Amino acid sequence: MRKIREVLRLHFECNRNQREIADAVGASTTTVWHYLRIRQRIPC
Repeated sequence: MRKIREVLRLHFECNRNQREIADAVGASTTTVWHYLRIRQRIPC
């Protein structure tokens, strides 16, 4: 859960791209893409 939050924070608050986020959290770019895709499907 912590990794998902960090991915979302880096994407929305810091405007980082998927590769930069993946390097920062130690995940693959596919995982980052998956987390961001899930976020798009969840209504706020």
